[in-house]
Amino acid sequence: MDRKIYDVIYTLMIPEIGPAGIGKLLRMFGSFENIRALTADQIGRLKFLSHKAKEAMTEGAVTEYTDKSMEIIRRENVGVCLMGDSDYPQSLMDIQNPPPALFYRGKMLAKERRVSVIGTRACSHYGMAVAEELGRKCGTHGLTTVSGFASGVDGLIHRSTCENGGRTVAVLAGNIDKPYPVENRNLINPILKAEGCLLTEVPPGKPIFRSDFILRNRLIAGLGTVLVVVEAGTKSGCFSTVDYMNDIGRDTYAVPGNITGSKSTGTNKMIQQGAHVYTSYEDFMLDSGLGVFARRHSGYTAQGIELSNLDKRLLAEIKSTPCTVEQLSDTLSLDPGTVAQSLTFLTLFGEVTEVTPGWFVGKTG
Repeated sequence: MDRKIYDVIYTLMIPEIGPAGIGKLLRMFGSFENIRALTADQIGRLKFLSHKAKEAMTEGAVTEYTDKSMEIIRRENVGVCLMGDSDYPQSLMDIQNPPPALFYRGKMLAKERRVSVIGTRACSHYGMAVAEELGRKCGTHGLTTVSGFASGVDGLIHRSTCENGGRTVAVLAGNIDKPYPVENRNLINPILKAEGCLLTEVPPGKPIFRSDFILRNRLIAGLGTVLVVVEAGTKSGCFSTVDYMNDIGRDTYAVPGNITGSKSTGTNKMIQQGAHVYTSYEDFMLDSGLGVFARRHSGYTAQGIELSNLDKRLLAEIKSTPCTVEQLSDTLSLDPGTVAQSLTFLTLFGEVTEVTPGWFVGKTG
């Protein structure tokens, strides 16, 4: 396995190549082992490689970088997940040129429903409140969140999810041995303690480049079942993540904001261009279909929708004995219209069954 990992890291360490270039090399030579075995003459004929890349390959610099990366992996116990491994996230296979390797700390899960959440680093109080609530409720209901470990919305999502018992995935723009930004490193232990993970496609020891931030955004899109954009300006990098979501046919939700404020011009534009409107967590769960995967808690429907006091009273009354609207109205001293409205809600969310016309009983189990 070490040799296989070595061959992959060797290719990832080639300067100025990127996912498209790696994909081209694989199509030409068939395997990472064959790429590492290329002769100087073969490398020289590859017109799509830069002079810097060719020089690093032929003069041994890529081998040196790879040796150092492997040393960091062994010394710091960095996890490595190769494409094709059982724990490789299946949803990443939908993106163009998926990463051949992921470097991580924590727990990798191949199949799970994830909500990707992104937004501006300099978020408003409104954006902070929305992000905190979304992370908290996803954490409470067992839905994994994904974000980019940046300041602002990203950090709030990671923190609020894991503080409420949920799992969160932090996708790094750079390498895992020096997580960026430094000010968010205090999130690492809480994320790992909550069985979340930090991951990146950048090998340990490789310097961070501006292009890594765009590549990170494609992973955030690829990992998410849906995407929520909390706040974004007109020129926000969030647009690249939305583009990646569109490319793979997944839905984006944008939080509407103040039309006179600069922090919501981007999200408002996304809505104008066809993104779904995020109006509340409850509506989002219902509209996205994610509610059926939410962990059930006392006081909530299976979709994670909070029950009112009236809903709870009705459920207690019809827990095992079918009743009519009139019977419930008399027993609870409530208006029949109010009872009927609550029963409609509870039936819609699978909490109540109409066993025969006009007779309702609570869901068991």
